[in-house]
Order: sequence, then C-alpha cells, then structure tokens
Amino acid sequence: MRVYTYPLTHTLTLAPPNKSGVCTIDPAWIYQVAPTLCTLSPPLDTPPPVYDPERDVVLAHRGVTFGPPSWALPPLQAPLPPNPPPTVPAPTAVFAAALLGGAVGGAVWGALRGMLATPPESLLSASGLAQARCVELLHALDVHQVSSRKRLVGVWKQNPLFLQREVLLWVQRGGRDGVAARWVKMVAEVMEIEEREEGGGGGGGRGKKKKKKKRERMGV
Repeated sequence: MRVYTYPLTHTLTLAPPNKSGVCTIDPAWIYQVAPTLCTLSPPLDTPPPVYDPERDVVLAHRGVTFGPPSWALPPLQAPLPPNPPPTVPAPTAVFAAALLGGAVGGAVWGALRGMLATPPESLLSASGLAQARCVELLHALDVHQVSSRKRLVGVWKQNPLFLQREVLLWVQRGGRDGVAARWVKMVAEVMEIEEREEGGGGGGGRGKKKKKKKRERMGV
C-alpha cells in the first residue's frame, strides 16, 4: 500500500497488513482544511451558476484536484469571477435573472415575474442576450458593477430610479404603469432585506453575517 505524506514530497510503501492509524475521510473536507494544496478548474457551465440570496453572491461550480497526484475531489461552489469563460454567464447576468425572478427581493418582486414579457432565464442564454431588453439591463448593471444585493442597494442610495427604465422594458405593456407606481416600494423592499442581513434587524442578522464570513474563510 502506498501512502502519501504531507507535504506530498515523499511516499511510503507499506505492506498490506500494516494499516494501523489509517482512516477514511470525506473528500469534500480536503479543500476546507488544505485549500493551498488544491487546484480549482475554471468555472463550469454545468450545473449553471446561481445567485445565493443568503450569501448575496453569484456562485459557480468548479472542479477540484488535490496535490501533485491531482486526485479528483468533489466539485465545489465558489464565487463566479467577473470574466468567466465564454460558455458561462457573467455574474451580472445571473444576478439580473435572480432579481427579475424574485430571488433578490421579497413578495413585491416575486409578483413581478408573472408580469414579464420574457422569462428571466433568457439572460442566461446566448440567443436571449441578443434581445434589446437584455442588452439594456446588463449594460446598466455592468456600468455600476452590480452583481449583489449589497451593491445594488448602494447604487439605489445614490439614485433610487436606477434600473427602473430597464426593468420596465421586461414588463408587458399593460402592466408597466403599475410597476412604475410601485417602484419606490420595490426599492424599499430590497433595502429592508439588505438591512436585516447586515444585522440591522437584530441578533439573528448578525448571526447570519458571522456564519457567512466563516463559510467564506473556508472557501465554501
């Protein structure tokens, strides 16, 4: 039996009967305890990236190998970089689809989905990106580098009408006046959620923030 020892510069060959002190581990733990010994692949297009409302970040799956032997480990989710491979949607596109789909806001934003002229998922396909409404929305988000709720709220504090015109392009014509009239409420809803998550709503919010920071330190 061949055993690799830390820091993986030497190997020991043991006779099969000599197995004392050997135990199994969950491969998913390895990246958490030894990230510097692991290599991540570029973001994968399958499964597709997703927006995580709890962590307020766009996550993509990435392949993982460990050590010089390049042992394959289970894929993990990590923040999607600003410029992913061409086959992977950009963080702003994933966030935009989540915003229109109701995952960033609450009930008010959730009701918007049924009024859309085009499914939000069209932002995640090459053919959908050719639509004018996709181009306009993504351009606005790209200019302000918005791919998280926290960043969106920061821009709204400077300009509450940010994204109103671009979002209305997604709404069926008969519903645009109603959405425009509710815009202030839609902005306020997202701001309130962000305030709670940042700890402004009490101890529960602070606890979530601590847990989130712990997970980020662990790289998961």
